[in-house]
Amino acid sequence: MVRRETWSGAAQYTHLGITLAMVVIGGFFGGYWIDQKIDTVPLFAIIGTFIGASAGIFSMIRTLNRMRIEMENTQPRIDENDKNG
Repeated sequence: MVRRETWSGAAQYTHLGITLAMVVIGGFFGGYWIDQKIDTVPLFAIIGTFIGASAGIFSMIRTLNRMRIEMENTQPRIDENDKNG
């Protein structure tokens, strides 16, 4: 049987991917909307895509760092002074 921690980890990584995709798509459509309003297609769509990608990558790095810290805190520490063997 699959452990609960495995599904939890899979859900966290799936969340990262979906968040990145949604932010990039949102940036594109936001820029495209501005382009339609001021008739500058595709200038702001491209800018919005890059801003969305940058924001998504920044968010992903923050989340991965938080996950790494949580993982380090939950793993048992090995004491180098305790040599059993």
